[in-house]
Amino acid sequence: MEEEEESCRSSPVLQPNRGASGQFDVSLPARHLYLGELEEEGQIPMEDEETTPTLPLLCLPDRVLFPGETLPMHVQNPHTMLMLRDVATRHRPVAIVTDLRSSSQLREMARPTKEELSKVGTTAEVVGMRLEGEDYTQWSPFLTVKLLGRQRFRLMEIFKRVNGQMEGRVVILPEMRLSPPPLALSPCPPCLHSGALVSRLVARAGSVSPFTLQQNSRHSQVLKVREFCSKTTECISD
Repeated sequence: MEEEEESCRSSPVLQPNRGASGQFDVSLPARHLYLGELEEEGQIPMEDEETTPTLPLLCLPDRVLFPGETLPMHVQNPHTMLMLRDVATRHRPVAIVTDLRSSSQLREMARPTKEELSKVGTTAEVVGMRLEGEDYTQWSPFLTVKLLGRQRFRLMEIFKRVNGQMEGRVVILPEMRLSPPPLALSPCPPCLHSGALVSRLVARAGSVSPFTLQQNSRHSQVLKVREFCSKTTECISD
């Protein structure tokens, strides 16, 4: 019995997430292999910055998609299924925005207004898709789809079509280029490596109440940061 358990633990078939070296493959979570085999779709071109295209609108509650991230979905809404299959066939992006309505409002099944949607969203392309249940052996067919975030946009106007779908006129936002980090995030100046200053900070930190909730409260953390900054300023000015 022990030999069988040992062979199961060492079997490569039972450990698909590990390579020959026994290390976990960190790229597996982003692949979403649990979706099964999907029909791969062609890559669509990027939209020009500052342009105002009108794109199919997909409103998702409690979800935010960022450029470069993958969003797996199981879709059962007929209007959404038709829209996603259409954009995949025509190689068009879809505009993803967050539905800000509450749970009770979502149960009303009404389409949202512009004020009930997030102002900024992300375009996405369909990179994989599979339709299941076409033979009606299940309760209803559904679409398994994998979306890839592409570009950020600002929502300007929405249009509600008679077929139940929605479209939005958006402004493609330019890529954000981060500025150099501020001084507070830069490497510590040499004066901070002074043994006397470190000793004072450690001694003062040790005088704080040991209760975890009090130490980690927002107010307490703000006071600690302010105190540290004041000590740093005094050290630099000296």
